[in-house]
Amino acid sequence: MEQEQREFPARERLDALEGELLWEQRDLDARRQIQELTDRLVHAEIAWGEAKRRAQDVEARQTQSSNETQGMTQSITEAVRLERERLDAAYAERWQQREVEADSERARWVSETYAGWKEQMSTMEQKIQELEAEKEREREASENIQRFHAGQVSSASRNRRP
Repeated sequence: MEQEQREFPARERLDALEGELLWEQRDLDARRQIQELTDRLVHAEIAWGEAKRRAQDVEARQTQSSNETQGMTQSITEAVRLERERLDAAYAERWQQREVEADSERARWVSETYAGWKEQMSTMEQKIQELEAEKEREREASENIQRFHAGQVSSASRNRRP
């Protein structure tokens, strides 16, 4: 009984440590996913920067062309501007989508963690109830044994008297 009382806090601590480990693992997984999304975003930004630089190069070359190609240069410049706007909009949309995905992943992770914690708490409460019921049964059995022995001692002392 005394050993069980010592083991119970140790078991609680072990369960708490396991929960913390699970929490940290999920946190690491979420951070890894965020890092992957960030890496993708950085690569997209680099590609966007290169496209922008190429567009600026094209734009610079176009402005150096002769008056003869002035009309064509203006249309190319307009096309470059429109392409830049399209790329900017696509970039903003991808960024927003990744943010939504990251938020969704964080929410899912928190929900799963909370559900796991609730399940662990329920299991712990059930174990506590089972241990308390076992303790009560042992107490009742001990009282019955004491009454039985007391009855035998009383019976034996009555039988000895002449």
